[in-house]
Amino acid sequence: MSFTTPPLITVITTCYNREQYIAACIESVLNCKYENIEYNIVDDVSKDSSWDIIQRYAKADSRIRAYRNEVNQGDYPNRNVALNLAKGEFVKFVDGDDLLYPYALHFFVHYMGQYPKATFSL
Repeated sequence: MSFTTPPLITVITTCYNREQYIAACIESVLNCKYENIEYNIVDDVSKDSSWDIIQRYAKADSRIRAYRNEVNQGDYPNRNVALNLAKGEFVKFVDGDDLLYPYALHFFVHYMGQYPKATFSL
């Protein structure tokens, strides 16, 4: 299966106290060569400057939608909050202390197209 138009990928980053890493994580996603993305970042009431960093990037790039929970949800409930906000045909999780290679999303879409019965890709 090949796509006639590039499918929308929702990239999700959940964050809790990742001020040391979150800027590099966000930049790695924004520097991906695949451009049809929405980037949802959900902060789980960080106690450090993570939220300030996230907001700064969200103001600078319209693909980023920044959310902050009212109360701390914990890791997996926070992921569920983020999933409920996703609008893309595909979802890619990128943890707040991870980095994506520039062509990672291209490979992701390519292989999901090659294996349309697949339900996930790592």
